[in-house]
Amino acid sequence: MPDASDLGRLARDTTHLLTSLQRSLEDGVEVERCELATIRRLNDSSLQTGDGLIVSYRVLLRDVSRQRQCVQLYGGHLGADAAAFYQSFEGATFVRVEFGPPLIYVRDLSLVLFAFPNDPLLPHLAACISREAVETCVRNVAELGSGKSSRVLDFAVVPLKYDPGRGCTCRFLVSVDGSGAGSAWELIAKTHKTDRLARTFETMTRLWADPACHAGQWVTARPYFYDRERRLLWQAALRGRSFWSLYPNLDVTCVFREMARVAASLHASRFAPAGRVLTLLPERRSSPLAQTYSDLGRRHATLLKRLEARRELVAHVDPTSLHGDFHPEQFLIDVEQIGLTDFDSACWGDAAHDLGRFASHVLLKALQRDLAPRLFEEPLEAFFDEYVCRTERPGVRPGIFWHVAEQLLGRRIHKLLKQATESPRDKIEQMLGLAETYLTRAEADS
Repeated sequence: MPDASDLGRLARDTTHLLTSLQRSLEDGVEVERCELATIRRLNDSSLQTGDGLIVSYRVLLRDVSRQRQCVQLYGGHLGADAAAFYQSFEGATFVRVEFGPPLIYVRDLSLVLFAFPNDPLLPHLAACISREAVETCVRNVAELGSGKSSRVLDFAVVPLKYDPGRGCTCRFLVSVDGSGAGSAWELIAKTHKTDRLARTFETMTRLWADPACHAGQWVTARPYFYDRERRLLWQAALRGRSFWSLYPNLDVTCVFREMARVAASLHASRFAPAGRVLTLLPERRSSPLAQTYSDLGRRHATLLKRLEARRELVAHVDPTSLHGDFHPEQFLIDVEQIGLTDFDSACWGDAAHDLGRFASHVLLKALQRDLAPRLFEEPLEAFFDEYVCRTERPGVRPGIFWHVAEQLLGRRIHKLLKQATESPRDKIEQMLGLAETYLTRAEADS
């Protein structure tokens, strides 16, 4: 039976997967490229399967006869029980896809694939990209036409982010005919396995009502409608591209200063859901690290104790409206302005948390992309300086550094451990060193 590391290697064997997919497609359709998009451990008991991984792939297909390309997404379950899992869907009804079967079993990789939008853990996904879903949105949003008199002429949908079993974000291009006048709209729609996006819609509505949060050099997306039946949040599309898609062809220091100004403005608003409070509890999942690298596990445990001992740095702060998952990839960067997205994690808590999350995310991405963390030292210092200048809160620095260390020792280090394509030991050592540096700075500045 393959262990977790074996499963990880199988999941990343996209060359083998490409060959298997090619065999499942009709003549005249070629697989040009296959990329692993997401990977995580299986922790959903509803599947009634053993240990495994949930994965997704982006597959570039070419229709030779029609000379055109398309991208097909696949979500999959990878584990020792894949054969039985595949057989459990015998006789099931699936949504047809343009190319190939909706359900594929790759025996050599112990992998069962579901062609998007088929997803056994997200059964309402297909309904979210249907004409009925688009028509429901248009009927409920006056700006998109003329209310009930509007008619959807045509629409196209492009998945932007897909996490099998959890949620999906899509871009819709919609043509609407209202009172004889046609118009075209670009919309973003998000769905989740739970109804948490209802809360997100309310958060975005409060934020949109604050003039400071949708004017000037930065904007948020206008929330349009929440479809409770489909758990589907509709919002306006923002212009721009993500930070890492532009890197290194941008002035990182300048961009980080802009993002710090956004954080300062955001923290002056009161948009977060009432009663939703950030819980500061460093993740103590040191056992997976200790099992893999015992010496690094001991060092990690020692740093966690130091972190806990300095908790007073963040124990007595006035609660602020937080984004909750504030980092560069939440921004869309345009020539004229930057847009901030994804308010699913908005809550009340220490303002330094958003800044610590930002810095720790930058350092994680640097290590994942084989970039030297020192490349981001000066831009991050500029980010901290700009925030302190804008908020006139020099005393926030120790808390920021504490939160950077807390994030590095928690979510970030475990992402390195479970998602690295090669042995992550060197990168984990670097991350522990970064956490220790920030923790030392927090202690020195307090």
